[in-house]
Amino acid sequence: IYSDSEVMKYMNSIPESIEREEENIRNHIHHYYENLGFGLWAVILKSSQKLIGRCGLLQHTLNEHKEVEISYLLAQKYWGKGYAREAGFAVIAFAFERLKLNRLIAFVNPNNIASVNLAKRLGFSFESKIEYKSYGLVDLYVKRAPSTDSI
Repeated sequence: IYSDSEVMKYMNSIPESIEREEENIRNHIHHYYENLGFGLWAVILKSSQKLIGRCGLLQHTLNEHKEVEISYLLAQKYWGKGYAREAGFAVIAFAFERLKLNRLIAFVNPNNIASVNLAKRLGFSFESKIEYKSYGLVDLYVKRAPSTDSI
C-alpha cells in the first residue's frame, strides 16, 4: 500500500525500504501501544481477511498541547467503497467512548478532496491552516466529543 505512488501522493513520501518500514512499525507498537494504549490499526476486509489499509490515532504536540489525530489510509482499489468511513467512525467511537478524549484533530492536504470530504462526513470541521512536519501548510480539522450534558 505504501509503495503505491497514487496512495502516497498526499503523504509526502514513499517508504525507503521494507526494512525501514518494519522498524517504523516496531517503534510505533512500542511507543503508542505500550505507552499510550492506542495507535494505528490494520483495516481488514472481512470477506477475505485481506489487509486493505490502516486507520487509527496518533499523538502530536501542537502549540505545546497534546493533541490526538485520526489518521486513515487505504489501498487505492478500496477507495470510494465506504471502508475508510466505517473505520473512521469506529476509531472516533474508541477515542471518545473508551479514551474519553474531548477532541480529535485531522491534518488534511487541501488538495486531497477525497480526504477533505471524508473528514467532513466523519463530522470534523475546518479550524485553521497549519504547518505540519514536512507536508507544509495543511488544513486542520477538529471534531469535539459529543456533549453529555442534558437539557
